[in-house]
Amino acid sequence: MLLGGHMQTKDFRKTRDLLGAAFLYAVLAFGFLAQQPECSQAEEPGVDSDARAAVVASGAAIPFDEVFKAVQSVPRFKDEYETSTAFEQRRSAALDSVQHLYLIEAPIDEEYVKYDADTQTLVVATYALSNTGLSSEEFSAMFGYGSELNKNGIEVEYSMLIGGGNIAWALPRERKNVGAYAGQNAFGGTQEVIKQVEISRGVFERQGAYEESIWSATRPQYDANNPPRAFEIPVPPMEARALREAGLRAAFLVAPAPPYYATGTTRFTPTLNAPYDRTTTIQYLIGDIQAVALFSAEGDLLAARATQ
Repeated sequence: MLLGGHMQTKDFRKTRDLLGAAFLYAVLAFGFLAQQPECSQAEEPGVDSDARAAVVASGAAIPFDEVFKAVQSVPRFKDEYETSTAFEQRRSAALDSVQHLYLIEAPIDEEYVKYDADTQTLVVATYALSNTGLSSEEFSAMFGYGSELNKNGIEVEYSMLIGGGNIAWALPRERKNVGAYAGQNAFGGTQEVIKQVEISRGVFERQGAYEESIWSATRPQYDANNPPRAFEIPVPPMEARALREAGLRAAFLVAPAPPYYATGTTRFTPTLNAPYDRTTTIQYLIGDIQAVALFSAEGDLLAARATQ
């Protein structure tokens, strides 16, 4: 075979054809990939441009009670003597005064905010924002048999699993003592019973899979020294100290959805080991929990991320 001339063996031509085909395939594949939309890369906690834009567009965060009052104006049940058309008109008119998105204020538990001096990162664990949950009794009071929604023919699917399974966010409970009385057990013993009232508030989105939460599809393995992170903010030590001393704030971005809200009441009966007579009033918005945001005490947006 003369490499520089025109003589080519059969094997050489076969090799040439295979190499040419491989080259053509590579060129075509590269061109195809170049035309595809750019794949989004997994972003670090707190670095979510779409969530940040949505939070900024929603305006200032407002208290939960203010949002709940606005959403309560939306009728959920048709009157017995009202036509379906009239009911839809009434609901549509009420929805005109309800925002599509609400940025709802949320407190932060400072116990779960830490600074990593080695990486110069302010770390906010998910527990700082969602370390409160609902009991199975409270879910039943809102959605179960005999609840207000159930009596009016509205069924909301929810999980009763202890491990989770509901996509929801709960505000810290507000509880106060309102009195006391002498209680007596079946054996004639008496003990002082503290009478309490409590409010349980938050947002319910939907029933999820087992261990699914607003943060992830599965529950991460527990590590007391490295809890799951909601935000990681690169910041110098002195600035991080100033942010923490002034106090951080948070907010959840929520889009109300039918049936818009749920209410209920539970009662804790006093026992010998827990002498509390407690009535809990439940107030939950129903909607899509779209994002969570982190702010400085002055209201500057530090980070935002989409929820699950």
